[in-house]
Amino acid sequence: MKKFLLIHVVIYFIALNSQGQAAGDYRSIAAGDWSNSATWQRFNGTVWIGSPPAPTASDGVITIQATGTVTITSPVTADQLVIIGGATLDISSTLTINDGPATDLTLNGTISGSGTVVVNGSMDWPSGSMNVNLTVAGTSSLSSGSTKQLGNTFKNNGTIIWSGGVVQFNAGGTIDNVGVFDNSFDGTLSFNTGGPITNELTGTFKKSGGTGNTNLNVPMTNHGLVQVMTGAINNTANSFANDGQLDISALATFNNGGTMSFSSLTTLTGNGTLGLSGTENLNATITSPSTLKDSVGGGTLMGTGELDANGSFLWNVGTIAAVCKMSGTSTFPTGNTKVLSAAMTNSGALTWSGGSIQINAGGIITNNGTFDNSFDGFLFDGGGGSVVNSNTGTYRKTGGTLTSTVGVPMTNNGTIDVLSGTMNNTSSNFVNNANIDITSPATFSNSGTMIFAGSTNISGTGTLSLTSTENINTPVTTPNTLTVAKSSGNMSGANAFTVNGTFNWMGGTLSAPCIANGTSNFSTGSTKTLANSLTNNGTVTWSGGTIQFNSGGTMSNTGLFDNNFDGVLSNGGGGGAITNSNTGTFRKSAGTFTSTLQLQMINNGIVEVLSGTLSSNSTNFSNNGTINVTSPGTFNNANVMNFGAGSILTGNGILTLNATENINSILSAPASMTVSKSGGTMAG
Repeated sequence: MKKFLLIHVVIYFIALNSQGQAAGDYRSIAAGDWSNSATWQRFNGTVWIGSPPAPTASDGVITIQATGTVTITSPVTADQLVIIGGATLDISSTLTINDGPATDLTLNGTISGSGTVVVNGSMDWPSGSMNVNLTVAGTSSLSSGSTKQLGNTFKNNGTIIWSGGVVQFNAGGTIDNVGVFDNSFDGTLSFNTGGPITNELTGTFKKSGGTGNTNLNVPMTNHGLVQVMTGAINNTANSFANDGQLDISALATFNNGGTMSFSSLTTLTGNGTLGLSGTENLNATITSPSTLKDSVGGGTLMGTGELDANGSFLWNVGTIAAVCKMSGTSTFPTGNTKVLSAAMTNSGALTWSGGSIQINAGGIITNNGTFDNSFDGFLFDGGGGSVVNSNTGTYRKTGGTLTSTVGVPMTNNGTIDVLSGTMNNTSSNFVNNANIDITSPATFSNSGTMIFAGSTNISGTGTLSLTSTENINTPVTTPNTLTVAKSSGNMSGANAFTVNGTFNWMGGTLSAPCIANGTSNFSTGSTKTLANSLTNNGTVTWSGGTIQFNSGGTMSNTGLFDNNFDGVLSNGGGGGAITNSNTGTFRKSAGTFTSTLQLQMINNGIVEVLSGTLSSNSTNFSNNGTINVTSPGTFNNANVMNFGAGSILTGNGILTLNATENINSILSAPASMTVSKSGGTMAG
């Protein structure tokens, strides 16, 4: 039984040892030089024979085994060479591999040395290390999941099909691609200390398979064609110098997460996505076609050149420090801050839906198309930026019920359209030369400095809120559908601001001529300062806060001025005056105490006291119209009052004359009126 088992084992190993061999095949059996016959055995068709002549290209398969290092010190020509795992071939001369009928070189072990390998046919590299200069004219198959170590130059004149395993670039490891480098899966070109890959003018580096990422962790220079047909090529951490063509197919992506430079020879084609999330140096004008999507997802886009994006442009985050022009559809999403330090021009349709935009020195946004702010965003000044909405541009707030803030200087030569929430200027220089349209319930608010100039046109049904500094450098007229609110700050200028709709004055200073033709509400407890002319041709309801008349401050009332609380019309020391015209009614309709006139008043219309007391402390109240005092109301003169021609007294209230009254015409008080004189002088 033992003898039978021994025979069986011997037969098994003989069969195993001879399996797949053919007459003329060689194998190494010891360390030694290629030319030394003691290094080899040759298969004669039955058994392996020792000490044969050194193998040549005319022999069969030549296998380097893990039995010691085989060296080549003089030129050798071979074919069908196999280096198995653990085996080493050291070359200090030239090894030429002929193009035979089968695979000409198979590497699973190590090829090292200072020499050169020239493969005129095909190579299969499942694993192992290539540490000599290698040139392949045919097809190179980089297969299996094992790592392939490259420690010298691999020049591809044929076709590389990389279908499996990491390719690791060690010290001295480079690939010079003159032919086709076909990446057919999601692989990694790993950087240790080697690189770069150079894709020559005639070379094509393409990703043809795998729906995930192929990672370029090695420096790369592209003079030819880089083609992404599926998935993504991701330059992760190293330099990528491009002066060739990048072609990106639909649903595919080329993404830079390292450092990438674009020269004047760069051509971008395809209908996929170019992802820019590292550092990109634009050294020339780079034109992206209308079919391509450009996506800035971090890092810095910089350089002396510019990016002309004619297709889709996506800016998630990062810094744009090179000139950027967009003529297609642009989207600025996500909550991340976007930093602009160069000129950006939008001539297409831009939607800003997330994240602040910080505009630094040198940064300017010029909008020639549509800039759609669809949320409550913040444009803020990082030190010298600006926004220009050109005469063809529409800057629009369409979404968000709260506030979008413009914190950078802005010039509007086109249309600003506020459809939702509030658009608030906080900058020191907002120049409006054209259209602002505000749709209810939206608001355009100025909290900085705003200059109305050029052909300013204000329209809409919403609210124009003025809370800071407004310079009226051109006549401004608002429609009867719009509400104007002034709550603080100073409106100044030589030109008139005409409000045909609702005017809410809650505080601040009017230093420009103001004409109110609609319904006006002077409310809240804040002081309202008048330093120029205010003309009311509609209805004013004054319900709160002192009105202070400074130098140059005058009020002309041709409509109804209704004082419905106990207020003060104050003299700020500049000799202001109120003129109530022959069509005007100045009325105190509410408040049980006293409203005080501390400035000159000329009444050519009707002064009505329906409640409380209206007291004139002015040095000159000139009455040429009607004073109607209705019980329980009181009109009180506490200083100087002149009754001129046309003066009429009516009502059943009280007229108190306790100072100086000059009667310059016949004056009659009706029987229903109580007239009280307890001091002062009445003359005439």
